[in-house]
Amino acid sequence: MKNYNIGFTLVELVIVLLLVGIAMVILNPVLNKIKERSIRIACADNMRVLSKALFIYAKEHDGNFSESLKTLYDEKYISDTKLLDCPGTLKIGGGDDPDYFYTKNLSVRNSSDIVLISEKPNTHAGGENIVYVNSTIAWEKSGQ
Repeated sequence: MKNYNIGFTLVELVIVLLLVGIAMVILNPVLNKIKERSIRIACADNMRVLSKALFIYAKEHDGNFSESLKTLYDEKYISDTKLLDCPGTLKIGGGDDPDYFYTKNLSVRNSSDIVLISEKPNTHAGGENIVYVNSTIAWEKSGQ
């Protein structure tokens, strides 16, 4: 009667672990790019919400935008201070010092190519999201 051991041998286990390691090395850059793109899209969505809130504020204030982005939260035009920060930053809290730059003293009558809200340069892999007065949202490489 023959006695067969059922299961992995040490060599088979090493080969499986090696293949898993190679797959992780190959997939890691791809997964990092996907993660960065999803953060960039979530950030653009925050900026879209802020832009809409600014336009609602302007409609109720003779076409003039708010004094600051924090005003949108203080006056209940947005419901969460997390909207004032890029999801890719490690900041906790938010509101007092928003991640986004805001061009003050604008109105809806300004030219559509003027930047309304932007991010710090190189926020997302060499570029940043920008919202223009005409509420267009674009991602542009830094330095453009």
